[in-house]
Amino acid sequence: MIIGTVSNSDDNGFAFISKQRLPKGLFVTYNEEGKHILCRVMHAQPLNQYPQEFLMDMNIEADEISRFYGLDPEDFKYFLYYGIVVGYFDSNMGEFVNPRKNPACGVKIKIADKEILKDISKVKKGDKGSAFIGTILGC
Repeated sequence: MIIGTVSNSDDNGFAFISKQRLPKGLFVTYNEEGKHILCRVMHAQPLNQYPQEFLMDMNIEADEISRFYGLDPEDFKYFLYYGIVVGYFDSNMGEFVNPRKNPACGVKIKIADKEILKDISKVKKGDKGSAFIGTILGC
């Protein structure tokens, strides 16, 4: 399921816009040249913010004030997320490879599914020398 769209990228990572509330550290993915490129959400901020005056009266909802002024309350429900590229799993090498480039503007972002996340750890639960310390965020 598509959750967002890349708005820009630079040397440090990329930004995407989504209406969904996503936790920091969540793994997301995009497709490029038939590969699922794994990424991690690092930071979030509201895309648009209500004017402070809309938030000062605790008895009136900010959505009601925005409608009164002719603004669409839905415009204030989007978030700008910053992510970094982890890479794609290369089965021949048995590890993740960083493509060394960020997604282009307009690329669609999805939440990484269990099939993609299973390749993060090569150690299986119960293997000799392994210790269970938790699960990967999003699994």
